[in-house]
Amino acid sequence: MAALVRGAFLVSPPMDSDIAVVGLMGIDALNGKFSLMYWGQHYGGSLEALTAAVFFKLFGVSSQALNAAPALYSLIFLALLYFVGKEIKNRRVGLTAVFLAALGPFYSIWYSTVARGLHAELLAFGALIILLCLKAVKDHDKGSTYAWICLVFGLVCGLAFWNNFLIAYFIIPCFLYMWRANLRLIISWSGLLMALGFIVGSAPLLFYNLQNDWGTLHFLLSHRRHTGFASNLSYLFFKSMPVLVGSKYDHSYQWVIPFFSPLVLGLSAVTFLGTLPFFAKGLWQSLKTGKSQENGGLLLLCLIFMVLIFCRIGGGDINSHRYFLSFFVIWPLFAAWIFDWLLQKSKKTAPFGWAIVIILAFSNLYGSLATAPLFDPGLREQRLAKVDHSQKVIDHLLAKKVYNAYCTEYWDSHRLSFQSKAKVNLVLPFKERRPQNQDILLRSQQTGFITPKGKAKYAANLFKAMGATFQEDKVAGYVIFRDIKPPELQTEFIFTSDFESWADPDLKDASQAWDLNAATGWRTRGPQKPGQTYLLDLGQVEKDVCQIMLSSSPIQEKPNKLEILTSADKITWQTAAMVSETLFPAFWSAGKPFSLYHTPWQEIRFAPRDARYIKLVQTGKSRYWWSMPELLIGRAAPEANLPDLQKAAAWVQDALPPEAKVYCQPGLRAFLPFSMRPPEPNRPKPAWLADHLRPHLLISDQEKLYFALPERYKALALEALASAGWGTDVKVNFGICLITAKRLHKQKPERILRRDLKLLPAGKGLVADLGEPLPLTSVALNGIKDRFITPHDLEVRTSPQGKSFGLKNLHANWPGLLYWTGLLPLPAKAFPLRLELTSPGYARYLKLDRVLNSQLGLPPGLRMNAYGSRTLSAEK
Repeated sequence: MAALVRGAFLVSPPMDSDIAVVGLMGIDALNGKFSLMYWGQHYGGSLEALTAAVFFKLFGVSSQALNAAPALYSLIFLALLYFVGKEIKNRRVGLTAVFLAALGPFYSIWYSTVARGLHAELLAFGALIILLCLKAVKDHDKGSTYAWICLVFGLVCGLAFWNNFLIAYFIIPCFLYMWRANLRLIISWSGLLMALGFIVGSAPLLFYNLQNDWGTLHFLLSHRRHTGFASNLSYLFFKSMPVLVGSKYDHSYQWVIPFFSPLVLGLSAVTFLGTLPFFAKGLWQSLKTGKSQENGGLLLLCLIFMVLIFCRIGGGDINSHRYFLSFFVIWPLFAAWIFDWLLQKSKKTAPFGWAIVIILAFSNLYGSLATAPLFDPGLREQRLAKVDHSQKVIDHLLAKKVYNAYCTEYWDSHRLSFQSKAKVNLVLPFKERRPQNQDILLRSQQTGFITPKGKAKYAANLFKAMGATFQEDKVAGYVIFRDIKPPELQTEFIFTSDFESWADPDLKDASQAWDLNAATGWRTRGPQKPGQTYLLDLGQVEKDVCQIMLSSSPIQEKPNKLEILTSADKITWQTAAMVSETLFPAFWSAGKPFSLYHTPWQEIRFAPRDARYIKLVQTGKSRYWWSMPELLIGRAAPEANLPDLQKAAAWVQDALPPEAKVYCQPGLRAFLPFSMRPPEPNRPKPAWLADHLRPHLLISDQEKLYFALPERYKALALEALASAGWGTDVKVNFGICLITAKRLHKQKPERILRRDLKLLPAGKGLVADLGEPLPLTSVALNGIKDRFITPHDLEVRTSPQGKSFGLKNLHANWPGLLYWTGLLPLPAKAFPLRLELTSPGYARYLKLDRVLNSQLGLPPGLRMNAYGSRTLSAEK
């Protein structure tokens, strides 16, 4: 009967990318590639995927075979539930609980027939843990039998914890129940065996964390939205419970059966209240004496911990009931227990017991069948049509020999890959769950791009902005872009400290868009609207300007629409490019469009022209700011060669020690072994880190770092590294420059003269008084977060007595910590900004002024440390 009910859901099962990931992991397992955790997550073991792999081997790859894996665990759960009920009271309780759980409620059946990686197994493991706990309490004085039970209990708990952390709903109360029955458990051999069993069972989780910087621990400790205990408790009782007992539908919260379902909800409440006195008494006896004649106390203890943990972790804040699926382990036992008690009490109460079971069973069966595709022709046809449309897309890709493609929609990407039986590798442009899939795409010869037809114009806008040529096919509601090719003309970047810039709004920060520092940048500091302008003066007319690299972080703050104009004389302007609204920022890597979510770069290409001035004019609207942390300008370099990434990767491996970690762009990274990739550590965000930067992209603070970049990024990278106090050694081969960066240490000793000295306004500038003439060699400026200054826009004057100020030549150094932007390393901090005087001398007063747009003044709140030489011998 249980198999038939679940089979009604397996006739035409749902399919989306969350489900398909489990299937793709199963296909990988068939090919000898095993994943310890659900792709892209630090939680959720691969047990279900491995089980699906067995079904694939036996019956072939299909959505039915995939979803049969959780259905199998659902049937195992029912078998275990019988033994739990029998252990709780008697055989009738076990059979009644199985009967009710076999029919529903529908939410239980639905999650028991959908391969989401970790939910169906939770019920089976939960029932098994309760069963082992009851056996252990009953046999705690039986020596070796008890020890074996403890070993198996620990092993099952460890395996279940690897698969789903929510098994804590059962592990904690069951362990406490066992401990109260045997207070010497934690200092006994049985307790040691239990601990060893847990370690062995959770070994896949431990091994994964050793390889991934304890990502699970960081995930558990990370901050998540939490509306409070009371709010989650309210959600649980007023939203989740009606759904979980089968009275209301999920999402719509409509009654499953009008007029009848409210009765079911009320009857469920009465059932719980009827068992409560008996279970509470049993629990109290167990806590007080360690012994109890009513094992239902363990069920109540489990329920208490379920509620506490659910509310503590914010289970209701995701607006889903799946974090309380464990309720289906104990709810049928509550109903079965009250049924048995009413039958045993007297003949007069027996009909009430039968009425409870019949009403609950009918409600469960009706809700399950009403939501099953077997009995819903409309739902079945909808799913079959979706499969048919998807197959047309897959067949078209295979016919055009496009085996790797981007797919803009998460819910389609892995779903299409699974339906093709992994013949087509569809990858999200960013936030791909499995980085190896991106690598396969970047190594491929032909790449496609798939998007629903409603978003096709935005994808076309993106490719046009990047200067791409492409073919466009319309298939079954999707648009497929293929034969996507970058411009043939190679480029090189222009950079000098002689740039000047102007912006409206926020002119003060205009120069921060080209200072090669990741922390700084220019922003509109308000919603985007037409007319907002950024103007860059290259200092002289440059030949064949044809490229702009525009960073926008966060990604929502990319420009909505842009007109890019160029001029040689600031009088006559030409439109170089019109950038319409795009899906997301992207740049060329390995000859393919690539997007980075946390460090988005938009590459814009246009016909080469001579230009000194470049103007970016906003022509669209957005509720988000327009942010530009960095702006790079490129010109044609016809003699430059496209990097040979495969040969370059082999050369980099030979040139570096085996343990070396290399920072490189996605195209080269795809050809390097995984062991050479730098880790992206899970770390909390430091208070000093700029809001738009991400802590996992901070480059490890080591004495020696390695960067492998396309040769055109060489000058920019060397300038950025030098500005942060890094020395470099460079080798070039196959179009790739390999940079070994070493931290430089000061040779000349300095002593601090003044600490945390406040800079006071003096006209449009700022002035500091050291108190007396001192041998000044350098200063370190500190400011407030999000209001930075850049060395290109700063001049320093000093005076021994305050009467006349002499201009000082500077050598500026950003702090040495670096940030990986996806294209090149940049300094990660703007403060403290170290200004070294190239001609040190005695000074009492120090004055700072802005060079560009001096009328704007400097940001308030700057403070200064002053440093002096121990050997300066000049007269005061």
